[in-house]
Amino acid sequence: MHHLLIKFLSIAVVLFVFFGCSEDYYYEHADTDYSTVKKHDLEGAYPLKDREYSGQLSALPLPLHLTKVTLTELDSSLNEGESVEAVFNFGYFEFPKRDYSSPYALITVNGEWMGEDSVSVDVTLQTLTDITEVRFPLIRLVNHLEVARVKKLVGEGYPFYAAKRKAAHELYQSFSYLMEPSDETSQPVEVSGPENKDLLLFALFTNSELMLLETSKIDEVQKDLADGEWDDKKVQVELADRLLEHWLDLYKNFNWKKGWEEYLTNRLWGYVESFLNDTYGLDVCSQAGQVFAIDNKESVFYGDSLVCDKGEILFKRLVTEREKEYGHCAFGEDSSRFYVGADSVYYICPAEAPMKKRNDLSFEYYYLYLDAYDDAWREALNQEIYDHFMGRCCRECDKKETIFRDSVFRCDYYTEDWKFFSTDSLTHYLDSCNAKRLWTAENLHGIGYVCTPQSWQVENEVLDKLMQERPCDSLTDRYRTVVYDSVAYGCSDIEVAWTNVYTFVEVDSATAADYDFLKDQEPCDLAKDSLRVLQMPSTDVYFRCLASDGKIDFVKIDRDAAIGVAKEAFVKSQAPCNPETDRFRTTGFNAFGETFYYICKNNKYSEYVLTNVSYGEWYNVQMEHVISIIEDAKKNGD
Repeated sequence: MHHLLIKFLSIAVVLFVFFGCSEDYYYEHADTDYSTVKKHDLEGAYPLKDREYSGQLSALPLPLHLTKVTLTELDSSLNEGESVEAVFNFGYFEFPKRDYSSPYALITVNGEWMGEDSVSVDVTLQTLTDITEVRFPLIRLVNHLEVARVKKLVGEGYPFYAAKRKAAHELYQSFSYLMEPSDETSQPVEVSGPENKDLLLFALFTNSELMLLETSKIDEVQKDLADGEWDDKKVQVELADRLLEHWLDLYKNFNWKKGWEEYLTNRLWGYVESFLNDTYGLDVCSQAGQVFAIDNKESVFYGDSLVCDKGEILFKRLVTEREKEYGHCAFGEDSSRFYVGADSVYYICPAEAPMKKRNDLSFEYYYLYLDAYDDAWREALNQEIYDHFMGRCCRECDKKETIFRDSVFRCDYYTEDWKFFSTDSLTHYLDSCNAKRLWTAENLHGIGYVCTPQSWQVENEVLDKLMQERPCDSLTDRYRTVVYDSVAYGCSDIEVAWTNVYTFVEVDSATAADYDFLKDQEPCDLAKDSLRVLQMPSTDVYFRCLASDGKIDFVKIDRDAAIGVAKEAFVKSQAPCNPETDRFRTTGFNAFGETFYYICKNNKYSEYVLTNVSYGEWYNVQMEHVISIIEDAKKNGD
């Protein structure tokens, strides 16, 4: 029935409610001076004869699935007598109507405590009651812990109701660390409501991972309380250690999964904090980020650190493994902190806690993002990184530029965010590398930089030599190259800082070879060289003179294009074909190691023109010509 755990008030309340005054109310308000007596008063408000008990589970949802409920009669010395078992009927339990010989009874509840992941544990809880004075006995953790002490006090001669009240009072003193969350004076407060006592007891005896009651620890504490004091420091430290290790899991589990009331979970948080302080001997948290060391040698966390974190209240938690590397990070600290991890990954400990939206039935709430309570470190957003290292971008800082990780960022006044501007951080320090400053040097922090077509570069021997070279002349240095350390530089028309300039640029080896070949050639003549083609010796590299915008220059082309230009130039150099005289006209030329054959014939437009043909067709025309000459000679009698 762990699905019934939806209200925080039920976390430790395992009780039965009939109709009328509760057991705790009677005993806690009983008037007694705790004096011992020799005789017990067997009269009371409710008769022992023909007594009938019946009831049902409280309206409060319970995590306990009942399997058995028994009532055992006790004599005046609380020795056990006859027992009767209740019958379950549609959620009710009923004891048969019968006569009782004694007013004192031990009610025992057996059931399954339902935890997380459908895991359960058998639990037995008891209470001692006077059935003549109490109509509705309660069975809760706090009543169960009193059983051994009440039996001992009755054995010493105390009246039953006095023993119950004295045991309750001693139990409260044993748990005097129960504090209101807002109380920072470390002074005990009066614990009156049953939920106050059970809140912390539930947290103390619950395995926080599976939410199961630790029955062995309950039994240990009950036995220790038999003398009126809980003084087993070892058990106290064991319980404190477990709370410290799993309390956040417990809180998140029931606050988020079960939807328990926020104010009650925070109240319990305060009780846990007080118990930890009392057990470990720590002061209360005064501010977020405050760090304490555990110096209790009985603790498994001896020597570890606790940090004060901020939820609805200040609370202590263990420093996480990540915090041991980055430094502690708690919500509610005054300022953000940064940590630079491996591979320049930035983490932030934010000053303000993030908010998380959750649905709770039909309502929507904003809560602190509790999953982050393990610690508040998270990977920083870009703007958080920029603000941390460059300062805040504000409207008054419009267009301000600064450097971060070798890049230039500029403040955008409209969004008040830093925007990436360029990777040229040297320009930020040395000002613009423009056409006027090309091949000049500047010094920054003892390092020389040269203004090159690629912006500022660290000065070196090659750049020094280029600065000493005669500037490129666009009229005479079209194919000029210089080589330093096997790197070739050629003169070229480029753009530097939005200005066209004719200067040195690095060229690859193929381009350098082209320049070396072309610089020895006659320049292209716009008037006569439109069909001029050159082949670089011993290579398959070709150039033609190509006109553009009233200028003509060499352009690299492939072999097919070169052959096409050569054919066009050859045809243009020949006389037009005459249909009357050029029937057997054949010609051709050699270029680039190949021979090309031409005859006069009609093209697809029926134009009679000089046409490139195969050697066979060219040869056939020649043979036809020879045959025609022979036939003409025969006709003329030659």
